Amino acid sequence: MKMTFSHQLKKGFTLVELLVVIAIMAALAGVSYPIITSMIENSNITAANKVCKDIVSGVQGFKDDNGDLPINWDKVDENAQIIVLTTDGENDADFTHIMFNTEIGKEVANTNKPYIKADTVEDKMGGLYEDGETAGLYDPWGEPYYIFMLPNAEGSLTDPFTNTVLRNQWCIAYSTGTDRAGKHHDVDQPRAKTSKPNKKKSTKKDKKKDKDVEETPLRYPDYTEEEQESISDNVYSWKKTDD
Repeated sequence: MKMTFSHQLKKGFTLVELLVVIAIMAALAGVSYPIITSMIENSNITAANKVCKDIVSGVQGFKDDNGDLPINWDKVDENAQIIVLTTDGENDADFTHIMFNTEIGKEVANTNKPYIKADTVEDKMGGLYEDGETAGLYDPWGEPYYIFMLPNAEGSLTDPFTNTVLRNQWCIAYSTGTDRAGKHHDVDQPRAKTSKPNKKKSTKKDKKKDKDVEETPLRYPDYTEEEQESISDNVYSWKKTDD
């Protein structure tokens, strides 16, 4: 008996089919990438906002326990009306050391507990970075946080961008956000001028009008559009993240 064998070739993908699959994958990647990027960015904003608030509550906790601010007074001007710090390890007057209770912090402030908690990182991004005697606290975009404090913790600070009085705020913190830009103007910059009242005898209507002018939030008069845009994504301890 004669037996025959049939050889069947296995069918593979054609070039057209491969191109279709690649096109579909590219389309899915194009749709998902912005979504993933947005999720990561929102997560960074939430994390930075939490640290800003933790800084303020940590300063309050330190003051409640020790009756003083968490700084090395030998590194600041004792006569300054506002203390401005940057958590880069160089311009923070040992604030980071003290708040995280490092060995240097223990020596400077004579404390035995941390007042802020954060991940220890190997690069200057998203946590506590230590390098010998230097300790810095960095936001998710690799920039230090900015902190304003009143030396005597009495009264209220002003928003360093809009010059609006922040009620019952004697310590504030902020991050420059996604674009890593948008630092405040000099804190010694004078307020914007309010309208001068007329010399004529004021009526009740005029007095109400003058009062409204005085209570209107004051803003820096010299912000450019570029500066306004650069601070639009800043993250604050005194504002909601969606402001």
